[in-house]
Amino acid sequence: MFLHKSCSSDLPSEIKHVFHHKHPLFLLSNCEWYGSCDSNDAFVYYCECCTFTLDIKTALQRPLCLQESENHKHQFIPLMRSEYSSPCDACGLKLKKFGSSGGSFLCTICQIIVHDDCISLPHTIKIFHHDHPLTHTFFFLLKEEDMPPVDQLNCRICRTKFDKDFGGYYCVDCHFVTHVGCAIRNQISTNNSILNAQEAIVDLVREIKLTEDELPVQIKHFSHEHKLSRSDEMEDKCCDGCIRPISHPFYRCVECGFFLHKTCIDLPNQIRPVFHDHPLTLLPSGPDDNGTFRCSCCYSDCHGFVYACEECKNFYADVRCASIPLNIRHPGHDHILSFTRIPSHNRYCYPCSSKAKYLFQCNECPFDIDYRCATLPSTARYWDHEHPLVLCYHTNDDGSDAYYCDICEKERDPKHWYYYCAQCDYAGHPDCALGEYPYLLPGRLYNMSCRFFILRGSDFQHNINLCSECASLPWIPKTFSDLKLHKHPLVLANHNHYGNKDCGICQKIIFCIWFCCGKCDFVAHFECVLRDDFHVQPRQMTLSIVKRTSWGCLPCMVCDEDCRDGCLQCPKGECSFCLHFDCARFIEDYSYN
Repeated sequence: MFLHKSCSSDLPSEIKHVFHHKHPLFLLSNCEWYGSCDSNDAFVYYCECCTFTLDIKTALQRPLCLQESENHKHQFIPLMRSEYSSPCDACGLKLKKFGSSGGSFLCTICQIIVHDDCISLPHTIKIFHHDHPLTHTFFFLLKEEDMPPVDQLNCRICRTKFDKDFGGYYCVDCHFVTHVGCAIRNQISTNNSILNAQEAIVDLVREIKLTEDELPVQIKHFSHEHKLSRSDEMEDKCCDGCIRPISHPFYRCVECGFFLHKTCIDLPNQIRPVFHDHPLTLLPSGPDDNGTFRCSCCYSDCHGFVYACEECKNFYADVRCASIPLNIRHPGHDHILSFTRIPSHNRYCYPCSSKAKYLFQCNECPFDIDYRCATLPSTARYWDHEHPLVLCYHTNDDGSDAYYCDICEKERDPKHWYYYCAQCDYAGHPDCALGEYPYLLPGRLYNMSCRFFILRGSDFQHNINLCSECASLPWIPKTFSDLKLHKHPLVLANHNHYGNKDCGICQKIIFCIWFCCGKCDFVAHFECVLRDDFHVQPRQMTLSIVKRTSWGCLPCMVCDEDCRDGCLQCPKGECSFCLHFDCARFIEDYSYN
């Protein structure tokens, strides 16, 4: 290609343009045909890949709506072609993959096509993961030499490929880019703040003098019927708010042994958290009759204070999870970790390999941590070990082919966090060291109502003693044989394996508890197999939450596995009736379905 020097001095030899953003356009001379450079068509910008051309005037004049600072400067009209399926220029996704299922719109000025939800995208937003505001752009019109490194062209939130040929959010000060959907899901709202802090949840007893550190000697808290007094004597107790070991400063009830940390007393009565769309209100206990709840962030079964959503009725956050800020520094990682909403549970927590919807992610390296691991205590006490166990984040490579938990004697992943006593070279899984239910208080009574219990294993094969009430409970046997019903013996299927089959007796669908044949494909509801023998009314039971602190554990009356950790036990004398907490919940849920 040959150009007059005077013609080429002010024209860039290569550009990227919104009308053809997939490939660069190169300056091409038409002097061979026109004989001089005075013609308007003497030069064009030309794509070598697909023969696309633009005249100089069009190529060098950027559409006005792309120069303005707000998206509403575009002049959008409905795109009537219903078969249009190319990606949206604003977010890069095809129709019906982001936002609502409405139509597409065309800007008559710059020819971009967007989804209806992308018409009103905010031009500038703040997200959890970055200190600077992010700006939306429809195209990253950069030459190859100006582009950031390849690894920085991945979305900095979901870490998948970012297509620079379509729109996204970016930081004008650094190489931070993110998909539109990721940015919107993690946008910091002005509503994500604490509301009505300390509104009528603590009443100071004003006639009592303050201590030397200016803390009241006695208070009245909304969560307890008696007055609470400041205490300096350390006791081996748990705070009834956060269910963590008690530590200074704290208050206690001298009448009934109720304990609260000062930090739990100071909790706001309502918050607007980043992990939920509605305000959460502080309650003194879980909403059910037993005061328990399952945290929607860390999925732990808990006692204690809970932040509950009054609109959803089924979203609960324990005070440990609710108190974590947006950005944290954790001793298990070198960089700052930022809260992230991940759709469809498609990311794993690095310390435990569990999937989670809510994570704290590192923006500098591929490290994610879920709420459960982020709130693990730094030390743990295990009943069968004399020293405290310290939370460790990296396994020291001693050349072993495998690493084991000294508590359960099963193999542990060297990449996962664990608790360790250096003095005794004693290591344990977090669930083993803390227990499967570290936030359930032993000694609390648990009322349950159910129609039956499942006896796994041969009927009463264990040498167990049951009180008269527990012995009279309706049971489902493990095996059943009736040649009139089926020619082969039937076995009770594992209740943890959810099925989706049709009953061979009533032809209706089977969900989670059924009898099956080991020799053929016959399956049936347990009610259909046992027939009239199992039309029983729910029975009310009161059990006690216990935590095993010795060997020789009792078998669970539902799954037949040893109850080595938190479980429910009959409080009557020598009765051996015992259930895992999860098994009890399963039976209760099935009884009401």
